[in-house]
Amino acid sequence: MVKVRVRYLGFLQHALGVAEEDAEFAPGTTIQDLLLFLADRHGERWRKYVFTPAGKVRPSLRLMFNGTIMEHTDLEQPLGESCELCLVTGVYPLEGGG
Repeated sequence: MVKVRVRYLGFLQHALGVAEEDAEFAPGTTIQDLLLFLADRHGERWRKYVFTPAGKVRPSLRLMFNGTIMEHTDLEQPLGESCELCLVTGVYPLEGGG
């Protein structure tokens, strides 16, 4: 199993009320798989801060994987044997209306 520590920083930590959590995954699980798992675990509130309505990772979300800043194009990277993913967003998701 692949052990992952997820850390939430900035507004995301405040909005979710959690600073970090641990999870285990099968080998070959990708960062995108991890994000989808977390969305299922935490529900709509988490999902709206991480994903756009079209299901893409929000541009305002920054990811650090094992201490390296990631581009959103690298989400298909598999998780390592023991790793850490930090998620930070400092911008509220845009809402429609008027």
